[in-house]
Amino acid sequence: MRSSPASKKLQLTEMKPIEKTLDVLWYLNNLDPLGQQQNPLKVMRAGWSFLCNMTDSCPESCKRFCESGGVEIVLACYQSHRETFAEALPILFGAFGNVVEVDDLQSR
Repeated sequence: MRSSPASKKLQLTEMKPIEKTLDVLWYLNNLDPLGQQQNPLKVMRAGWSFLCNMTDSCPESCKRFCESGGVEIVLACYQSHRETFAEALPILFGAFGNVVEVDDLQSR
């Protein structure tokens, strides 16, 4: 029997990719807060896309995202890169949308 995408995400979550990705995004945001370098921005976009996919339909991943400071990091990146991330805003805020769908996390 094949495992579902959510169960695969749950298995992957045990390797802490959400926490590691948030660490990289926090570092890149502080390394280049004005968005002057293209490579960090490309890596940040890829990181946000990964987090959006990991938190989609996986409450445990959403919980880890919140517990690891994901909300604060998203807001910091948005404040620093508002203009340069204009086309990537749906990706940047995608994980927020996924978190909101989890009943247990809505009160946070």
